[in-house]
Amino acid sequence: MMSLSQKVRFMILSGISFSAIMGFVWYNIGISSQLQEVKAQFSVLDRQLQTGVSLPDNIKSAMSTYKARKAELELYKVPVTGSDNVIELIKKIGAESESRTRTPLRALRPERSASAISPPRH
Repeated sequence: MMSLSQKVRFMILSGISFSAIMGFVWYNIGISSQLQEVKAQFSVLDRQLQTGVSLPDNIKSAMSTYKARKAELELYKVPVTGSDNVIELIKKIGAESESRTRTPLRALRPERSASAISPPRH
């Protein structure tokens, strides 16, 4: 076998060591970027969970507000006894009535518009 000089052995060992270190750093940078993506996804999921936890409370609040407003409106809805008869009577009177107030036809007169007025002379 041929023996190599110490300089050549050192260069080979240094090259292999350097390439191994660079490969390790490159691998760790890839893992680091993936970890950052995972952390970002976790923060998004955490926000969604926090929103989801407060959602039932928001729904209960909205429903209670809806029921309160509906109850307020129900107070104004007073049933009138015999209201069906009144509505039918109004419809009947409107259908039978021929004595509507008629407006007489009048002749339309043209009005002077601003464009019809001649400009002042100096």
